[in-house]
Parts: sequence; structure tokens; C-alpha cells
Amino acid sequence: MLWLGSYGGSLTSFDRNSGKFKRYSFREGLTSGVVYGILEDNSKNLWISSDNGIFKLNLGTKEINRYDIQDGLQSLEYSGGAYFKDVDGNLYFGGINGFNYFDPNKIKSNTYIPPVVVTSVKVLNEHVKGEQEELVLDYKQNFISFEFSSLDFSDPQDNQYSYILEGLQDEWQLTESSSRTATYTDLRPGTYIFKVRGSNSDGVWSESFASIKIQILYPFWETWWFISLMVILLAAIIYYLGSMRTKNLLAIEKLKSKLAADLHDNIGSGLTEISILSEVASRNNNSEQKISGGELNKISDISRQLVDNMSDIVWVVNPSRDSLHDLILRLKDNYSDLLNSMGISFKTKNLEKLKDVKLPMDVKQNLYLIFKEAVNNSIKHSSCKQITLESNLRNDVLEISLSDDGNGFDESLISKGNGLKNMENRAAQIKGRIKIKSSANAGTSIRFIGKSGTTSKLKVLFKK
Repeated sequence: MLWLGSYGGSLTSFDRNSGKFKRYSFREGLTSGVVYGILEDNSKNLWISSDNGIFKLNLGTKEINRYDIQDGLQSLEYSGGAYFKDVDGNLYFGGINGFNYFDPNKIKSNTYIPPVVVTSVKVLNEHVKGEQEELVLDYKQNFISFEFSSLDFSDPQDNQYSYILEGLQDEWQLTESSSRTATYTDLRPGTYIFKVRGSNSDGVWSESFASIKIQILYPFWETWWFISLMVILLAAIIYYLGSMRTKNLLAIEKLKSKLAADLHDNIGSGLTEISILSEVASRNNNSEQKISGGELNKISDISRQLVDNMSDIVWVVNPSRDSLHDLILRLKDNYSDLLNSMGISFKTKNLEKLKDVKLPMDVKQNLYLIFKEAVNNSIKHSSCKQITLESNLRNDVLEISLSDDGNGFDESLISKGNGLKNMENRAAQIKGRIKIKSSANAGTSIRFIGKSGTTSKLKVLFKK
């Protein structure tokens, strides 16, 4: 066996048979990395001088003993190359304050290996009462210190300690008897094991150690169940946003289809009729037949109706005109000139209270067409002098009624025409219903009833 020492690389053995190296360091009990001299005594023990005293290595047991000033050394610091063995087996080591010589056979080792105990545990500088084998702490209790002691009082100042916090440290930490405290701050949540062992005054280390398990709990936002909940919630939000986007795209497609249908039905048919009348007029003109005033008036009426229909379509899709207040103003403005010319007054009630009642586009369109039909019926058939439009929102139920003071009719004698059926169908499309109340010479009342929902201060009708 070949032994090598270095200034900082500690002690290394080389087995010539196997070709393997083995390094002796703090873990084996050699608490200095500086080797100044190596001598072998007659009992097959190695004696090593260093900057931390003299060490004895038993080649049989691999046990390491340490000797210091208390054992009679000239100092802890020795010199390189200053070592010698005489013919009688005495060993000589030179240091900064002289040299030591001794008969190694007369050096008796302290074979007592003292137990080590943890004498105190502090959490946030507060003592933990009682003997603890395990600590379970909150994530805020992450400042911990341990005090420990070796139960060897022959030369307690020569006792040494090593400790480690498994889960945080990878190597044992060495400390002298004057510093028997290990402190850890800002520990992350997790599981740790604090271990400490000691040596006697001759540097013989115990194989056993004292230990305490520490579990620092995770804050709730770092627990698996909270993270899982957040993942599920995030997935739900993504799904919801995706479904809302799909719903909005479908709504846009539905709006496009509806606009196309309205343009075709309301505008296309009128344009076709104008085209036909224009062709007839052109032929009559070419055949020297006089164009009748009736044909021109019809073209004028259809054109005016087309303008009105186009205006209605633009108004329906305008998002800045989506309140019930806007709807009633639209009805009033559209008919004011006609009604004034016929001597009919148009009154509204609760108009200012309706500004916060917002209407989806389909609801706005259907309500507008329902009450447009109702106003037309009053003008054409009732011979009324006054029309009143009133709206109320009570207990999440919306009521809109249009009444006149005209002739009225006996409900039991009048069959439902296309106008009344259209109003009922439009009300059903927006999950509402129509009630008609009329009697001879007592006027007519047409009332729409539908549910509404509320969101904050904004009342939203017909949530889907």
C-alpha cells in the first residue's frame, strides 16, 4: 500500500494490486486537508502531522484519532518535511514552536465514543418544548436552529461535531466544541432530516447520530389539490372562452343570414316590383300609351317603403341603440308625423326608466315589429284619438302594452288574422307571450309579457 499526502488534498492510499485510490478526509475523521508528514510505527499505525495537530490512523480498523495542544503538542501547526523515526521506534515531528517526539506504544487512546444529543430546537427564535423526533411546521416557520452536545466531559473542549440537513445539504459540516449550533433560514416547504454526530477528545467519531425530522407544510396555493383545481379552472375558462367564441361566431353567422333574409324579403321583393312597374311604364311610353299616375304613385310608395325597411334594418343592428328606451322612441318618431296629420296623439309612460333595459338584437327586432304592427292596426281599424305606449319592469317580469281609445271589437267574434298571428309568433320566438284585451266601444290593449334577468345595474332581457 502506498500512502500519499498533499497540502490541501488530504491523505490518499494507493493499492498496487487493485490499482485503486482511496481518499481519507473529514468523513473518515481526518479533519485537516493539509498533510505535512507521514510515519508508520511498529504496530502498523500511521502518524500524520498537519495544520490541525497530529492524527493516528489504525490501518486495521481504519479508526482515526486526533491529538492537539491539550495532549502536549508544541502547536497545531507543523512543518513540511520535518518528521523522523529513530531505530527505537520513536517518532519526531517538527512544528512552528519546536518539535515533539514520543514512543507511539505509550500513547493510550480515548476509546470512549460519546453519544450526541440535540439539546435545544428553536423555531423563529422560540424554544420548542419537549423532546422532538419530528417537527411539523407551517410554511412561515422556516427559520430553525439546533443546539447539540456530546456527553463526554473528560476534555470537552476537544470534542468536535459534524452535522447535515438532508434535503438541503450534500456534505457534513464540521464545527468545534465552541460552536455547537446549526442555523437554517428561508427553508422551502418540504421534508428534511437534521443529523448530528460527535467525536471524543481523541477525535474518535461516533457511528451513530442524533436526528430530527422536519416537515414544512406547503402553502395552500402550492398544494397538489389547489394546483389541480387551478388547472381544472383554467381548462374550464379556456373551454368557456372557446365556446363563447364559437357562440359569437355562430351568432354573427346567424345575423348575416338574418340580414340577408331581411334584405331579400323586405328590399328584394320591393325592388323587383319597382323593376316590373318601371318596365310596364317604359313599354307604355314606347307604345305612345300614357303612363298612369297610379303606376307612378305605386313606384313612389314602394320606394318609400323600401327606405323605411332599410332604415329599420340599420337601426336593429346598431349596438348603440339597444335599450328599450330607444325602441319606444323609434316607434314614436316613426309615427309622429302621420299621427299628427290624423289628429291622433301618441303618449308614452315610464320612458326615462327604460334606459338601462338592454335588448339583444333579436328581441329588439321582434318587439319593434310587434308594436309596429299594433300601431298600424290602431291607425287602420280603431278610429282612435289617442294611442298610449307603456312599459314596466317588476320582479324580473317585463310588460309592454299599447292601448288605444278606439272602437275596439268583440274578441269572441273576431278570428285571428295574419297580423295577430305574426305578433304571437314573434313573441314566442323571444320567449314571451301576447295578451289582447278589447271590447266594443272600449278600445283595444295589446300587452307583451316576458321574463328578464339582471346583471349589476344593467338589466338584460332574455338571457340565453
